[in-house]
Amino acid sequence: MSSSSSRQEAESWGAGDGSPRRAAVSVAPPLETTELPQGWRPAESGDWEDERQPRRWRSIGLRVGFVVALLAAVAGVLVWVAAGHYGRGVAALEDGAYSRAISELSAANVLVFPYRDANALEEQARRALGDRQSALQAEQARVDAIVAGLQTADRRLRAGDAGAVLAALERLPPADLGLAVEKDEAAASSSTALAKDLAAAAKTAMQRTQWVRAGSFAAAYLVLDPSDEAIVALANRARTGEKLRAQLAEAKAAARRGQWRQALRLALAVTAVRKDFPGAAALVAEARAALAPKPKPTPTPTPTPAFEPAPPPATSGGGTTTPPQPPPP
Repeated sequence: MSSSSSRQEAESWGAGDGSPRRAAVSVAPPLETTELPQGWRPAESGDWEDERQPRRWRSIGLRVGFVVALLAAVAGVLVWVAAGHYGRGVAALEDGAYSRAISELSAANVLVFPYRDANALEEQARRALGDRQSALQAEQARVDAIVAGLQTADRRLRAGDAGAVLAALERLPPADLGLAVEKDEAAASSSTALAKDLAAAAKTAMQRTQWVRAGSFAAAYLVLDPSDEAIVALANRARTGEKLRAQLAEAKAAARRGQWRQALRLALAVTAVRKDFPGAAALVAEARAALAPKPKPTPTPTPTPAFEPAPPPATSGGGTTTPPQPPPP
């Protein structure tokens, strides 16, 4: 590069009159190209852009890789969460906790996609839950029917109708009765109170020798509690008493007909079972008295008259014949 500068003239126009005038303008001469340090390039060269291009691609690659890794991490977390819900849902389904299984399986999704067969298992849990609810409703209906039956039997007992009490309790299915007493507190308390009242009524009827009523009350009690040995024995005594009562009634009917031997036989059969059965001993005594041999009446001698009047004369043929007279005394 030269150290001297050249001067060029430039033509310029005046500001006012438009006449040209010449002005001296100094213009710097162009730089002369010299050797640059090693590794340097002239500024007007485009080679330096080729070196920045790989850096740009490398930066883009790093950004894309980071985004991909981030998305993969998010997807992994979503899959991990869905797998946890799925595992808990399957365990709840196996345990019969259908509501919890539905909640867990419905959450086992990766974004909008279900995890494995979560949808099918959720539907299975929903069907099982519906079946369980239907079964519970049916079971509650059975319990309500048992409670209503116990209340009906209690009303019949208060009215003193032993046969109606037994009929009301015998209409209750034993399986439903056991289920209601086990599951429902109201049914259990009603059953206990009714059994207590039935036992008292059966004992009172036995004391009054009301065999049919006692047997009906005892049988009604055994519907509620078949294992009570005392009431079982009372029911057996009531049945025996009713059988003996019928047998004694037949004996009394035979006595009224005068068939004392049959009456005695039936009455003795009653006393053979129960010596103190009401009315049996009296009928035995009455029959024996009727069958006892009666004493024969002694004949009364007829007195001989002191004087016998003479019979009238007998006639034969045309005459009269006089019978011989006894000698005078």
